[in-house]
Amino acid sequence: MCTVATVAAVGCGSSKTVVSNTNTTAAATSTPTATHTIPSPPTPATGKTVLGVQRVAALSNPFLVAGPRKLTVYAFESDQRSKSNSACTGSCASIWPPVTTVGRPVAKSPVEATKLATIKRADGIVQVTYNKHPLYYFSGDQASGETRGQGAQRLWYVLAPEGIEILR
Repeated sequence: MCTVATVAAVGCGSSKTVVSNTNTTAAATSTPTATHTIPSPPTPATGKTVLGVQRVAALSNPFLVAGPRKLTVYAFESDQRSKSNSACTGSCASIWPPVTTVGRPVAKSPVEATKLATIKRADGIVQVTYNKHPLYYFSGDQASGETRGQGAQRLWYVLAPEGIEILR
């Protein structure tokens, strides 16, 4: 089975995840629903995660993406940036799967390599962080450019390449 790591794209059997900067005009909704089917969380292939950037018309700023489908990644307001752990575990992590990696993640311009790191979650999984924000996918985003998790419960936000939350 082919698997993926955050903010990047990876192919089956690939040793490196790659994401390119793209522009799209995909529409986005801001209210996630509880009635969608939750897909399997993306998991890393044997390789590095490469953080990339995307832009959609619904958001004025470019934002971080990952995985072979270039899915949007999110920061969780309840994570404390001074701690090296994730506050989203259990059922939360099934809806908001962590962006994970095998090996050291790599930044692709304009993503800043100095802001890219990892933490080891309580469950032992290595999660990618950017500007000390643990990164997550939203299970309701099924295609590149979707930002359905943006602003969810006023706790989940996409990140700009500078590592700051994009608020609407």
